Formats: sequence, C-alpha cells, structure tokens
Amino acid sequence: MALQRRVSSRHGASRAPARDQPRLNTALRIITFGAALAAGAWLLYFMAVTLVMPYPIEYREGAAQVLTQLLLAGQNPFAPQNQPLGMTNYGIVFSLAVWPLARCSATRSLYTG
Repeated sequence: MALQRRVSSRHGASRAPARDQPRLNTALRIITFGAALAAGAWLLYFMAVTLVMPYPIEYREGAAQVLTQLLLAGQNPFAPQNQPLGMTNYGIVFSLAVWPLARCSATRSLYTG
C-alpha cells in the first residue's frame, strides 16, 4: 500500500499533493460560477419587482419632478410658499439638468411626473 506524501511549506503546514490541485480548482470554479448565477438571478428578480411596484421605493421619490415643475412655472423652489413640497434631500442638480429639455419638450410629463 502506497502512502501519500505530504509536502511541507516553510512554516510547517502541510498542503495537498499537486495532483489534487486540478480537482480543487474545478470545485472552486463550480462554486464561483454557481454563486455568480445565483447573484445574477437575484438581481434580475430584484429589478423586475422594483419595476412593477405600484408604490414609490423611497418616501420622497417624486421630489425631483416637483422641483422641475416649479422651475418650469418660473417659481423659486426654495421660497417659503413652496415649502415643504419643494424640499428634497438630493439637491436641485437633476432638476436643473432636465429643465431645458422639459422646457423644449412637447410632453412635459416625462420630466415633471
């Protein structure tokens, strides 16, 4: 009966013989591929559920559209009469970026909700 010889490293820890390495690499590749497939499937599921949700994902999701609508109406979104409706946590950059597009667009509903 032949004994398997274990190879020692500098620190005294033994490692598997070289002939076990391809088997280990194949197992790790299968595990990694399976994990990637599971993560991809979860991402597709999450995307589908998020897109068909009939309610907002965030509390103030429509605030950017309200700000754009106020800009289109020529109002100051930070004026006291437009608060708290014109308040947003994310700033005014999106509304300023789409304001020229919304102004030129025939269908303002794309930018203003």
